[in-house]
Amino acid sequence: MRAIKLFAKQRKGAATTEYENLVLRRGVGVEGDIYAIAGNPRQVLLVDTPALAEFGLNPGDLRENLLVDASIDCLASGQVLQIGQTALVRVTFPCDPCAQLNQLQPGLAKRIKGKRGLLGIVVRDGLIHAGDQIQIAPYRFKPLPDNAKGRFTEFVGRIQPGKVVSTAQLLMALGLARSYYRTIPIFLKKAGDRSPFIASLAQTVACSQNICPF
Repeated sequence: MRAIKLFAKQRKGAATTEYENLVLRRGVGVEGDIYAIAGNPRQVLLVDTPALAEFGLNPGDLRENLLVDASIDCLASGQVLQIGQTALVRVTFPCDPCAQLNQLQPGLAKRIKGKRGLLGIVVRDGLIHAGDQIQIAPYRFKPLPDNAKGRFTEFVGRIQPGKVVSTAQLLMALGLARSYYRTIPIFLKKAGDRSPFIASLAQTVACSQNICPF
């Protein structure tokens, strides 16, 4: 399996640019890319050529960082990929299609669900080149849920009591789009007020959305 093409997107609304090499920074992502943010589980997007062929797409259309020359269906959350000589990327979860894909083809966002690619975070620095081999490294992290509610439950369980988390921070940590702003309070409500922490987090989220009743 090889990364046959490399891309990065420098600003919102811009097209991806193809590069011969990219610098991956641990905990940050692709140097110069719009998603190079510490704590963001969407730092790197891998897409495979079978997906492009199936939907009649061109390299870069799915805004991938790495286009892989073989199916990535065998990869799973928690696995670590070595790309080139030193870079390591932890697979986090599948990339959910967004409505913008419908600009490429009507209805594409719905049809490509489950085949949009895999997201990951950089766990070791490295310079990668187009054509570099991708290997499964002998390391393994705990897999993350592939759905928003599952990731919310897992993440909230790790927040220390007294820690304040804004909605924006929560969405970034969960790898969710801003369209989920109104969904987070629903998750909190379903979680119940079993502890002062849950109640406090619910109040923080409500206030950050300017719907604070207090």
